[in-house]
Amino acid sequence: MRTILYDAAFPNMGIQYILGVLKSRGYDVDLYYDPSLSRDYVAQNFPFAKYFSLSNEQVAKDILDMKPDIVGFSVHTLNYTANMDLIRGLKRLRPDIVTVCGGIHATLAPKAVLDNKEVDFVIVGEGELSFPALIEALKGRSPDEIKTVGASELPGVWNRCEGYIVNRGVSPLVTNLDEIPFPEKALYHRQNPALHSLYMIIASRGCVYRCTYCNVPTLSRLYEDCPTGPFYRTRSVENVMRELQMAMDRFAPRQFEFWDTIFGGSRPWLYEFIKRYKEEIGIPYAIQTSPLLHNRETLQLLAESGCITMELGFQAANAEVREKVLNRHETNDRVKQVVIEAERVGIGVELDFIVDLPGEKKAHVQESLDFVAETHPWKAYMFFLQYFPRVPIAETALETGILQPEDITKLDHGEQIRSLRFSSRNLGDFYSLIPVQLLLACHLPTRWGKRMMRWVEKPVLRHLCAVAGPLCMYLSHFFSALFDKKDTFTRHNLARISYSIRRVLRRKRGGSIGPKT
Repeated sequence: MRTILYDAAFPNMGIQYILGVLKSRGYDVDLYYDPSLSRDYVAQNFPFAKYFSLSNEQVAKDILDMKPDIVGFSVHTLNYTANMDLIRGLKRLRPDIVTVCGGIHATLAPKAVLDNKEVDFVIVGEGELSFPALIEALKGRSPDEIKTVGASELPGVWNRCEGYIVNRGVSPLVTNLDEIPFPEKALYHRQNPALHSLYMIIASRGCVYRCTYCNVPTLSRLYEDCPTGPFYRTRSVENVMRELQMAMDRFAPRQFEFWDTIFGGSRPWLYEFIKRYKEEIGIPYAIQTSPLLHNRETLQLLAESGCITMELGFQAANAEVREKVLNRHETNDRVKQVVIEAERVGIGVELDFIVDLPGEKKAHVQESLDFVAETHPWKAYMFFLQYFPRVPIAETALETGILQPEDITKLDHGEQIRSLRFSSRNLGDFYSLIPVQLLLACHLPTRWGKRMMRWVEKPVLRHLCAVAGPLCMYLSHFFSALFDKKDTFTRHNLARISYSIRRVLRRKRGGSIGPKT
């Protein structure tokens, strides 16, 4: 059976791993990499994004031209609506095609996803074992024939049968990550060569923390009773090095980007990695990690081995909000020390915050802005809170009246409740000033930064800065990509989006956007 996996926007690591597994087992599998900006969360708010996008019908026809028997999707809350629209388009054109949904949203709200009658199967949990089992079950049998089989044959695969949900539990967990084939990147790079510049990799899965806004701990709870071991797992350093060397040989990236939820969760692992990376790889790399995991020694070693940027989630400078609302337990002093020390040894710190939190006051956001002004990280971002199905902070919002019971149902069905962006209209004067205030806090001396942040709140400047905020934000990204050697990630995204636009225009002129041969 021929399987096509669909992806759009920034390459999805889950899709890449499933591609790698299926290819290693000899299955007939390919990728459709949608270049549409309207389905790219990074680019969908760009001016004229809709003109650089393909219609659902065009994408569906392109996928069907690849002659699939099965089409798979990774469903996230942010792409839920777009994916469901596309699945409906596929079924209209070819009702017998088998549609399969996996990913974090499908895992946390499988019944809601199956409310879409065009979805045949949902994979709950990690799919490296369940997806191949589903393909095997479909060989020689119709979808209706296997919708009644037991969980032992299709663990973790859910479907509807005669109006009822067939719940087969959670997909089996691969406890030894070294056993999983490397993620498949070549199919992406063939369709968008701009991806060569940056190689995304993960050295671990899961997380040891329980932040209330994150869906990873919620996913972890699904596996609490798993007899095979903990959800947080780390690949061996040897296995990671083999993938890095393979990437160097095949793709020659300029930088590696580690997208672990918490890179370096084990100190012995981190020491071994740093030593071997410096000796065997040597090119710049970036990480995402927790400030609780690092000190002066580890930061110095990371810098010496080639780490040039790290993303730290701090989320709120107000200790009460951080502890009671977000279940995070860093102290301001600890984070401040990590940021200042990292910058001292040459590691640029991207410091992330969340706004529009339950119980938030203007003073809480001001504390975060002041923290940025006092630490001067390389970059600082504030993101609006995005609610996801089953995350604890959604329950808090329900209890405090921010969300209503019907909002929880809407979340399950992919509606982005209270989801704002700084390019959104009608943010109000307070939130719309944040992009300008962040730039001032990052780039001016502490005293002047704090003073200027207060000045822009005055009536004369407030409206001007509120209007100019999104433009300032986009321009800062653009100039950072042009002039900051550390900002490989933004350059990579701009190149990726630029090439996507070319693919869309070629398709609209009647050409093909399929893989290069």
